[in-house]
Amino acid sequence: MVPDQRETPRHIGLGLVGSRIRLDPVDDRTTAEFARLNVQRQLEPLVGSTSEAGSPAIAPPMIVRDRRSGQAVGVVQNHAQPGGIAVLVVYLDPRSRRVGFGFEAIVLYVSHLFDSGARLVKERPLAAGADARASVHRRTLLGPADLLTRQAGLA
Repeated sequence: MVPDQRETPRHIGLGLVGSRIRLDPVDDRTTAEFARLNVQRQLEPLVGSTSEAGSPAIAPPMIVRDRRSGQAVGVVQNHAQPGGIAVLVVYLDPRSRRVGFGFEAIVLYVSHLFDSGARLVKERPLAAGADARASVHRRTLLGPADLLTRQAGLA
């Protein structure tokens, strides 16, 4: 069993900037971009779930931005589940996404979720190309504290 009380792990600390994209917080200057992308996301039948449905979030939603053009190309969000589990939601605009954007957005946001207190992240591609579905399937990602617990044989 994993104890409820344990030492807080060090941050993963990947930051919010990758080689192709960066994650920007939603604030006064980015609210319109976020709203536009969020409406597009809600129109997609498989990724139309919304954090406004009453589920709290472990970390705030962010905008995925192309570093080369500066264009907002998607959003990343999460929904908190009991026990510090974060359900990850990623949406990239099909008209402006590029190879590698989704992977970088997931890696950076998952790092941010663990740094914000998530103990576990559940991720499953819902609407993606055949290549993404074949390579990703269902994933469960453990935070640093849970990985240490499993390595020590305590789980």
